[in-house]
Amino acid sequence: MRHVALSLIIALGTVIPTFAKKVERVEIRIGQQKTTSVGHLKIRFVKVLEDSRCPMNAKCVWAGNAKVQLTVKGSKGTRTIELNTGREPHVATYDGYDIRMEDVAPGPGGDPKTPRPAPVLTISVEKHGG
Repeated sequence: MRHVALSLIIALGTVIPTFAKKVERVEIRIGQQKTTSVGHLKIRFVKVLEDSRCPMNAKCVWAGNAKVQLTVKGSKGTRTIELNTGREPHVATYDGYDIRMEDVAPGPGGDPKTPRPAPVLTISVEKHGG
């Protein structure tokens, strides 16, 4: 019986990884473009359209929203998409892949006398229905 259980464990160990989702997290600075390994999409972070998120160290009733604009180029051409942190849509499907907004940093606030770093967008990309 132990040999059967051990054989089953070994067999499942070789099968299960093939079902694991392949998700790629990508960080892109504003104005830059990156090519994903998942789907080989070229994604450019165009701009921050809105950022009403709660400033750091503030007490807010609502967390707010950051809205960004991206261009995505794949086998079906180029498309402009907009994603949000606090409202819909958080995810856009393009060329068979889901592009999900994770974060954009830095958030609002900070010392107005100190230069702010360029925004960095974090997204995840995975096969649609993955």
